[in-house]
Amino acid sequence: MLIKDPVKLPEDERRFAMNILTHTDFVILNKLDKMPVLVVEVDGYAYHANNSVQLKRDKMKDEILRNMGFLTSE
Repeated sequence: MLIKDPVKLPEDERRFAMNILTHTDFVILNKLDKMPVLVVEVDGYAYHANNSVQLKRDKMKDEILRNMGFLTSE
């Protein structure tokens, strides 16, 4: 789990982030303390372009990652 303190998130983001089906594509952890060093989330264009629900989820995930300090670029 990337988010150690979900209380800092707004309620809708907390529910989304803590859902067992919510995940990222790759996470690289520090070998010593098991803290995330790199988080990779790939948004596939063909699947996401015509799916407004998925686009909303992608934006929410980006916002959560940005607020937690994991997202530096898009």
